[in-house]
Amino acid sequence: MSRAAQIGWIVLILIVGAGLRIWLYQEPVNSDDVSYWQMVNTPGPAETSHNSLRGIVRLVAEIPAHFTGYTLTGFYAAAALMAALGYFGLVLFTRVYAPAAALPWTLALWAGSYIFILTDTRLLPDNMGMGLALGALGALGYGAGIRSGQTGRDPECECTTRAMGILAGLLLWAALSARVTFVFYWFAVPFILWVAGRPWRLLLGLLLGLAIGGAAEALWLKWEYGDPLIRLKVVLGYGGDVASNVFFKQQTWASMLIRYPWMLRITGSAEVFWHLLGILGGLWWLWRWRGDPAARIKAAALAFAFGGIAFGVTRFDPPAPIMQEKVRYYATCAPLFYLAAVEGALALWALGWRRLRQGVAAVAAILALFNLTVISQHRHLARNGADYYTASAAAIKRHQAEIGAPKNVIMAPSSARMAKLFLPQSEGWRHLKIDQQTDAPAYRIIDWRRIHYYARQPKFIHDPFYEWPLQTINNEAMVQRHVNHGRFTDVFWRDAQPLARKEVSLNAALNSRQGAAWILQSPEGALRTLRTPTALSPLTLKRGETLRIDAVGDDAQNPLLLARQLATWSPDGAQGGGALLTWTFRLSAPGSDKRQLTGFLEARLIDAQGRATPLGLAYADEQPSRITLWRLLADPTQMRAVELTVKKGPMQLHGVRLRAQRPDARDRFWMAGTQ
Repeated sequence: MSRAAQIGWIVLILIVGAGLRIWLYQEPVNSDDVSYWQMVNTPGPAETSHNSLRGIVRLVAEIPAHFTGYTLTGFYAAAALMAALGYFGLVLFTRVYAPAAALPWTLALWAGSYIFILTDTRLLPDNMGMGLALGALGALGYGAGIRSGQTGRDPECECTTRAMGILAGLLLWAALSARVTFVFYWFAVPFILWVAGRPWRLLLGLLLGLAIGGAAEALWLKWEYGDPLIRLKVVLGYGGDVASNVFFKQQTWASMLIRYPWMLRITGSAEVFWHLLGILGGLWWLWRWRGDPAARIKAAALAFAFGGIAFGVTRFDPPAPIMQEKVRYYATCAPLFYLAAVEGALALWALGWRRLRQGVAAVAAILALFNLTVISQHRHLARNGADYYTASAAAIKRHQAEIGAPKNVIMAPSSARMAKLFLPQSEGWRHLKIDQQTDAPAYRIIDWRRIHYYARQPKFIHDPFYEWPLQTINNEAMVQRHVNHGRFTDVFWRDAQPLARKEVSLNAALNSRQGAAWILQSPEGALRTLRTPTALSPLTLKRGETLRIDAVGDDAQNPLLLARQLATWSPDGAQGGGALLTWTFRLSAPGSDKRQLTGFLEARLIDAQGRATPLGLAYADEQPSRITLWRLLADPTQMRAVELTVKKGPMQLHGVRLRAQRPDARDRFWMAGTQ
């Protein structure tokens, strides 16, 4: 393949890959991605953490931040820049170590990759670090005289060897600066020096590049944090945190062996097949170990890069892995599996058997289309309903334009940075702190998943600070509820006038045998009818069990049908009639470890046709606490049951309360998401 053809493929696949990522983009997740973006847009030194000490990530993100500030446009520009660095690092590595025919196919796998489409649209170090590490090995191989997998080519001049060595050193440092686990790529370096015609010249350039990068990072850490070794100290303290983590205590060497293939399997994508085919391709590289130095280098890179994240441990008995398996962590080495799979397929193709070639082409086409089909339906994509903050901001702007309200927004500290992205100050929005004692009219966004996450952390458990969401439900007008696969995001409007919601308590009927039947279903499907809830004292629910509260009796005693009294209410300003049903569960999860989520259950409403509508998630810890879930039903007479399924347990149910409320005239109850 000519050089022009290779460049054409590189550009074309980059355009296709970018188009797929634009189509299948994600909202910011309000996790590490937003943390990085917030750091580079906040004056002064960031707090000391793993993320803040990743200098190259902050440096790259600073480039778009300098021009755009704290905006969504800048966020996605930074994510795109990091993804591009990952792509071009893969290009360099593949051009140096693989035959020319492997280049377009390997890049095509990147373009349609389930792993990278989910990673490249977020601002994360994993894809960029992968590109930096592969680019470093590619530069080092180029300086060692390797071209398209062939060794023995002398560099154009001695300066090329030195320059490639320095570049490789800088890129290896940058990869390490992005994430410490990229140090595993360093173990492939001796295999490259082994085949170099002038190894010492290449090694000196490599060491010089590493020294320049390391010195620059040390100076930056000294300037910002006052300690050039602070990152080393934080990393060395990481092992103790891992060893004491409950999740890692559950590992065995058998589970370590299959944890990444199993993780890829449960994604439902074709990635597990590419992984297994890549393993076969890696064995093909090993088989050619002696006669093919490039295959030896690729096999070493694959073994060390994947082996480090999959089998690296801080303790041997029982094994404590250095990191949990995640899709984005696998991105640090996934392209090596793609390349190995492609080269293995090309080796079969080269045999020249017609039916074998047809089989290879069919398998590749099926897996590629399957991957794109799965990722296009992924629930984390904005196009599939995961537009939580986009929809919430749109509802607020619509409501504000409708009533001419002040542009004030209140959010919990954990989510305030998201409000600033979607409702920026440049558009006139004022962001109030939740602890500010003010009665100013304001919108409030409640991301229930984020609230639940922080509420179960040790420093927040039983903190009155987290009572405010329930007060909001009772005292502020509802604007919109966004639902996507059980995740709820609500928008409320607060003004000076109190709400007027008429309330009907349904507790008496709920606790009557004539009003409701309490049925416990085991994970295997066995059913058991329980006594009335007042006699539960408490009811222990095991993992996988489902408690179903069924409507029985006539309308005078039926708690799930009594709300028909409210069904005809259609106050001015509210969209339609219906009732606001509020379920309060008193839950606990005995014997909890405060470092981990102890128990949670999923609640669903069941209608007359047996269809399920998500009611929300309830989390619990060691102490009994009240959990409130609620939903507006346009026709409460259609509700026949509520189901509670324990996802993690055991949990104890101490009591249940049910009430129905008439919407206030200011309630809107707009709905968004997938419902």
